[in-house]
Amino acid sequence: MTFDELKTRLSSKSLDTDNLYKNTISNFAELGFFSPLNGAGFYEFHKNLFRLATLPHGVGLSLSIMSQVNVAGYILKIAKEEGDTLSKKILHEVVLGEKIVSFGVSEKNWNFKLRDLKSRIELKENNFILNAEKSFLTNGLHSDYYLLVVNSVSENKARVVCVDQNKIGLQKKKFSLPFAMEATHVQLKCEEVTILSEEILNFDYRKYAEILRFSEILSISAIFCGWIHSLLSLVKENKNIDWTKVEETTQKKILKIKVFGELLFQRVLDISKRKDENSEYNVKEDYPFGLEDMADTILPELKYVCGLAKIQDELQKEIGLFLWRDSFHKHNEKKAFLKWLHE
Repeated sequence: MTFDELKTRLSSKSLDTDNLYKNTISNFAELGFFSPLNGAGFYEFHKNLFRLATLPHGVGLSLSIMSQVNVAGYILKIAKEEGDTLSKKILHEVVLGEKIVSFGVSEKNWNFKLRDLKSRIELKENNFILNAEKSFLTNGLHSDYYLLVVNSVSENKARVVCVDQNKIGLQKKKFSLPFAMEATHVQLKCEEVTILSEEILNFDYRKYAEILRFSEILSISAIFCGWIHSLLSLVKENKNIDWTKVEETTQKKILKIKVFGELLFQRVLDISKRKDENSEYNVKEDYPFGLEDMADTILPELKYVCGLAKIQDELQKEIGLFLWRDSFHKHNEKKAFLKWLHE
């Protein structure tokens, strides 16, 4: 499978969005998207995410891959390094593109505080019993395994439990986001689910929670840059525009989008290379990366240019992913990134 062949496949008009990631995951494995879980670096990974985001359905598929690699895969990788046998087995299947793993920590009224999680696992009559409700699991529709952060009653600490999709007592409910539709989402409920001791992973979520979130933001930044590139390509190729009559101010808007996108992507690659070369480096040191400020800053230009080319639908279809904010986003994002731009 080559990228050109992947583009041809994704350009088909008859694709089933809900099943697209499941049906193409082996292609992504063949193209090396899961290699960071097997010792490869994030420099090439982010170049691949950028390239994928320029293709039809690319933003949603990139989000699916990011979740599988940066979060679920990373947890399995760390647990494997700590000697966890089950994680080693599942991670091997993920790298080969044979299994899908979904991660869930969010639940109703948890307010981003692990101590407020109601989901729990406890020992009852020599069996570990799981009761959990999770509100947001990316790739959840077709997952073979679910990694859930729950409170261990006996230990009074957060643990990660691996739940096989075939467990008795597991219920899932699909819901859709208004963007990146190829990345399916579910709510998950576990009632009195019996868990084996080996399904409680050797992974300290509290230690790695922040690292996971910053890693997500960095990868979404790469996806954003690829998406920007694809929009500008659509504008450039648009036959409705007579470029000989386009005002200079419009040309400057297009140039601004192009330059800002290239600057952000170069920053993503620089940070990725630094991480690949130094295992002790924490990407948090270079946060904010610039995604949030970039999206806010060039949104007016994007709206104007896409309106001119009559491709507003392409803009509205995915922009929500890049305007999403949570508690990890800092209030000084714009100031910090603009300072970096002028250095």
